[in-house]
Amino acid sequence: MLENLHRQDIKTAVVSIIAFDVRPAFASIGAAEFVDEFVLSYEVGAVKPDPAIFETALQRLGVGDSDEADGGARAVGCGFILVDPLPTTERTAGLRTALADYGLQV
Repeated sequence: MLENLHRQDIKTAVVSIIAFDVRPAFASIGAAEFVDEFVLSYEVGAVKPDPAIFETALQRLGVGDSDEADGGARAVGCGFILVDPLPTTERTAGLRTALADYGLQV
């Protein structure tokens, strides 16, 4: 899925309140190269639901860098996709379903 999003030039970020570096886990399955940014709470000093962790991700992805450029996006709202945090065996299509709700096919 990450590879497919990457091929479509859709930027992705892993935003997590995890207390250790997850990059090696992503690298071990060949997925790290398809993630544009890792925003980890222990590195940025903010945890969910603190907006700072999300603002960091947006800034790193190049979203929201100026009022002039991003006013239109703010006016229509920023999409949020919540994927149920169940084990993947219980939600095998969870992320695909959420992305399809926004018109994205992966």
